[in-house]
Parts: sequence; structure tokens; C-alpha cells
Amino acid sequence: MERREFVVAAGASGLAALTSKSRAAAAQPSPLRPPVVIPDMDTYLSRMDAGMERIGRWSPSSEFPAFNGDRAAADSLARKSLRTLYATAMFADLPRDKQADPRMQERMWAALPEMDEAMDEMEAFLRTRSHEEWEMLQAVLQRPEEVGARIAQALDHEAEISGVSEARRAQTRELMEYTVWRLRNQPPELLVNEYLEKVEKVGATDIASAGRQQWLASRVGEEVFWQQAQRPTSPRERTLKRGAKAMGIGLLIDVVGGLLIAAGGTSQFGVVAGVGVFGLTVGTIWFLVGLITVLVGLALSGTPDTPAH
Repeated sequence: MERREFVVAAGASGLAALTSKSRAAAAQPSPLRPPVVIPDMDTYLSRMDAGMERIGRWSPSSEFPAFNGDRAAADSLARKSLRTLYATAMFADLPRDKQADPRMQERMWAALPEMDEAMDEMEAFLRTRSHEEWEMLQAVLQRPEEVGARIAQALDHEAEISGVSEARRAQTRELMEYTVWRLRNQPPELLVNEYLEKVEKVGATDIASAGRQQWLASRVGEEVFWQQAQRPTSPRERTLKRGAKAMGIGLLIDVVGGLLIAAGGTSQFGVVAGVGVFGLTVGTIWFLVGLITVLVGLALSGTPDTPAH
């Protein structure tokens, strides 16, 4: 994909819903599909590394010369958000035994700090948008232009060549449509406040109970579990911060450090039941709202009929 095409596609992907006309209401996204079977982890991890590196070079502000805001901040927020979405999708697409692969575990542990930064920075960004900025965003999303379809196709192509499964891409397309419908037809502040409350609720959930060891072992398989127990590793933090939890990270293991964390579970664990599915949906919509807002702000800043903020 050409650089400009990817920049526009990745940042403004939610605009695809512009082609969905005269919808009476926003449909709730369907449940997540089952994970795909991954036959070759070496190839899968190489594709994931290449995708993360490519997104790390993304500079959306460079495509908007009239933008007069903080380019470094806008680029950093967009990159962190998109990398969080991408890493989560690649992890969530794996069966449980593949998620427990030491190489995938290391990649996800390494991604956690950026996920937390992305959540915190996106919250600060969305909280500080003015009512006038939300009105401008909604006005842009209500324009009857066909650019949304082209953006969606470009993003979907990028996701495909980056190794995201068709099932995950279909789910993301539904979430995009749901998000943009609400931004177009309801006050954007309503959606932001609703999902901020959900993010905070997921972030406050305790998912680090030591009593889950037996459950985790049964989920990933005894052999895989005890292979993990044999490998040397350094102790990790004993809780996941809200970034990972809001993205519904399913399984992180650090046996030597005494840490076994699952975001999501069954009813026997009470409060955390369903956090994985709920969290993934919440986190994805949260970042889609933010990315749409960032890209529209970049495009509008400095234009004659639009005040800069």
C-alpha cells in the first residue's frame, strides 16, 4: 500500500460508515468470532513484527501541511493507538495454546507499557475536545461523500497484508460502522462519556487472582502450561493496568514470577466473567473514536472555514 493511502486509511477508518445510508439505529456489534488456527508461528510472528514496525513509522500529520498544532503529539497518539489495536487483534486471533507461546508472550508483555500510555493519552485528548470541535467532527461525518468506502477498503487491505484474520477484520468493520453511526447521529460527547465510563469500569476490575492457576492450566493445556513454568524469565507486575484490560488481553503468563493473568473467564470467577469480550469491544471502540477525531482534526486545522484548535 502506498504511504499516503495507508495514512488516510489507518487514521480515518471509521469514516467507512458514511456509505451506510438511512439507518434507523446503530446495531450492536456481533459477538467476537472464534480464534483462527495458526499453522506456523514463525511466519505469524514475523508478520506481526513487520506490521508493528510499519505503524511505528506512520506520520499522519505529514499528510496535512496546513495543520498548525503539535505534530509530534498527534503522530505519537495515532501510532500508539493503532499499534494497540493491531497487537490486540493479532494476539486475540490466536488459539489459547498459541497465545501461550513464549515468543508471543514476550511481545505482549513488551506492548503493555505502550497500551497504558495510549489509553491515558487518548483519554486526555478526548476529554479536552471542545463542544465546537465535536460539532465540526459530526458535520464532517455527515457529509455524503464516498471517501469513506475507499478508506475502509484501504484499511482492510492493510489489515489483510499485515496478517489480521478475515474474522477479526469483519468484526472491526462492524465496530467501525457502529462507532461512526453514533458519532454522526448522536452528540459525540455522549459516546465518549459512555465509553470512558466503560473503560474505567474494566480498568478497575481485579483480574490477577492467584486462584486462577488451575483454570488457566486447563485452558491452555497442561503440557503448554508446564513448559512455560520451566523457562527462565524475570518477574512481572502482578496486575494488568487498564490499557491491557480494556483491550481484552486474554492470557499472560509469567510462572517464575508467580503471575498468571486472564482478562475474562467464566462465571465461577464472578466479577471478571466476560471481561475479555467486553473489554476488547470497549477498547476498540474507544480507540476508533480517538483515531477518527485525530484524523479529522488534522484535516480541518488551518482550513479557511474551520477555526484551528
